[in-house]
Amino acid sequence: MIDRRTFVTLSAGALLLLESLAVRAQQAERVYRIGFLRVGKLTIPQPFWDSMREFGWVEGKNVTIEPRYADREDQLPILAAQLVKSKVDVILTNGTPSAKAAKQATNTIPIVFSVGDDPIGTGLVASLGRPDGNLTGFAYGLYEEKLLEVLKTALPRVARVAYPAFPDLHPAILRAAQALGVQMKAITVQGPEDLAHFYAAARNANAEAVLIPDIAWSFPNRLEDLGAEALTNRLPAIGYERKFAESGGLLSYGPTRFQHWPRLAAHVDKILKGAKPGDLPVEQATKSELVINLKTAKALGLTIPESVLLRRMRLFSDRTFPFIRRYHAAGRGRRLIQGRAIMTEEEKGNYQVLLELCAAFNAHDLDRIMAHFAEDSSLDMPRGKKPWGTRFTGKDAVRKGLAIRFERLLTCTIPRIGIGCRAEWAYRNGC
Repeated sequence: MIDRRTFVTLSAGALLLLESLAVRAQQAERVYRIGFLRVGKLTIPQPFWDSMREFGWVEGKNVTIEPRYADREDQLPILAAQLVKSKVDVILTNGTPSAKAAKQATNTIPIVFSVGDDPIGTGLVASLGRPDGNLTGFAYGLYEEKLLEVLKTALPRVARVAYPAFPDLHPAILRAAQALGVQMKAITVQGPEDLAHFYAAARNANAEAVLIPDIAWSFPNRLEDLGAEALTNRLPAIGYERKFAESGGLLSYGPTRFQHWPRLAAHVDKILKGAKPGDLPVEQATKSELVINLKTAKALGLTIPESVLLRRMRLFSDRTFPFIRRYHAAGRGRRLIQGRAIMTEEEKGNYQVLLELCAAFNAHDLDRIMAHFAEDSSLDMPRGKKPWGTRFTGKDAVRKGLAIRFERLLTCTIPRIGIGCRAEWAYRNGC
């Protein structure tokens, strides 16, 4: 028989338990809201949502996005104020102007930024290790100096280089030009309409080549056009992202695309789970790539030095053959595997080896697959919490990782694997 005191104690405990369960249920049912602020109407790409899903966040289920797209930078403060007024849980920004606008709008709502500039120099954070305040994010870094260095290495005789003179262009490029013996020709560009006349102005300035710095934040939809127009105007040009070279530009050098989105997702996940943005270090780019469009080089009558070609190939290869990279074929819904290696003349027949490797993958034949891997090889699988997905180092680890992957996919449709052959730009002697 339960006495009154025991009954009261049990009742109180039951109430506390029910209250705790109710709070947990409320938290589980809550839908968090992420504001997204940027110039240009470009949506958050799939790599972000893939990573969010791995952390347990599903768009439309327990998290939603509230985008604000500006046509011009002067619209950003108004749009940032709208997000603050709507009381979103976190603000995701793309570009320095968007991050600045969000910072001016709130000092309480967490802000996760992606910028190309130095976040310390622009006043966004106090330090990269401990940003403090309500901001953290990802910094791609400045590549103007490196762009000029790569251009000069590929075209040693170039002495006059034109570039779009934006008001906030980093001054380091001018110091680099002086050290390399290059005269920079500034072509004033205030808006997208000026870009239409940029190459004509460069030719009138007797420029021998063109450098297109990181302008994605200001003119996000123009990079492909600038690459194509460089070829049309018969001017060798270098840009900061591979799509510039793929669309007609001679060269591109810069951070690999989309590497920041999984790391931004990790920051957002931690913040939604209670972490303070000021305690989360600002992430930085760790992967860069050099792309050479050999079709453009041929059209312009240019010969790229062998040292540059080899350097480009090292960026896509490991020190052991084969090294595998995985890509999504845009709009075609299938996966590509591209192998890259530093080969001698005798080894160029290894293209057939790649065909065999792809066939082994499609057959899920581990023995055939592993015959192509060295003892110190490594393999990056596309999914995982790290920016590169999940990395398996060593032949045994690679085999175990693939075995688990194949086992998990036995009951679903597995995309076939092939070799992406882009002879125009991807491989010095074709495929």
